[in-house]
Amino acid sequence: MIRREHASRCFLALLGFLVVSPLCHAQEPQEPNQKMVYEGTVGGLRHLEEGQPPAMIHATVDDMKRFREANPSARPGVVQSAGTASDLSYHGGAGGIGVETSPKIYLVLWGSQWNNNDPSGEEAILNNFYSGAGGSSWLNSVTQYCQGVASGTVHCNGMGTPAGNQLGILAGVWYDHGSTAPSKPKQSQIAAEAVRAASHFGNTTASSNASVQYVIATAHGHNATGVNADAGCQAAAE
Repeated sequence: MIRREHASRCFLALLGFLVVSPLCHAQEPQEPNQKMVYEGTVGGLRHLEEGQPPAMIHATVDDMKRFREANPSARPGVVQSAGTASDLSYHGGAGGIGVETSPKIYLVLWGSQWNNNDPSGEEAILNNFYSGAGGSSWLNSVTQYCQGVASGTVHCNGMGTPAGNQLGILAGVWYDHGSTAPSKPKQSQIAAEAVRAASHFGNTTASSNASVQYVIATAHGHNATGVNADAGCQAAAE
């Protein structure tokens, strides 16, 4: 069965953008019948800016280490078993785009605050992760999802066009250090930086952005409101 909770970990075509801490991931809100148990106050669903969609914040590695030391018997987020009603089905996509068939990622190190201010080596971590993701067996699970099939389809079984897992998913890195980024960027400001990044990389049409994600990484200690103050934040924007 294809479960909904798996979808947010794939290169699916999402509407809007998600904000996460650097060593974590964001998820879309879970369905009511999928009870997610979050680990204390180190993460959770938060509204970062009025009028913007909520973001699921997951704790940084350091946060989780401290939490687990303080709560040795706690279990990570546990999802209860789900039945057929929770299977992910195709609904036609947005403008005909349901998955990213040829995904590309552009990494943006936003703001002059990055200069000599990367105590945890986040730049290298992000670069290494995105450089190695494409073509990996780890990411190959996304190819079970597809587009161009009948609405309501649950199992692609070779039909349609699958989500991509090609080599070279990291298509470019922009060190946007020419000016100072907001110390507490709003969701809308992060989205605006993603738009600038699209222009910087020459992706100025809808077709050139159909399978593209822009990861906006802020420097240590300069985080969006609602994100842990000990680490930078990033946004993936379609």
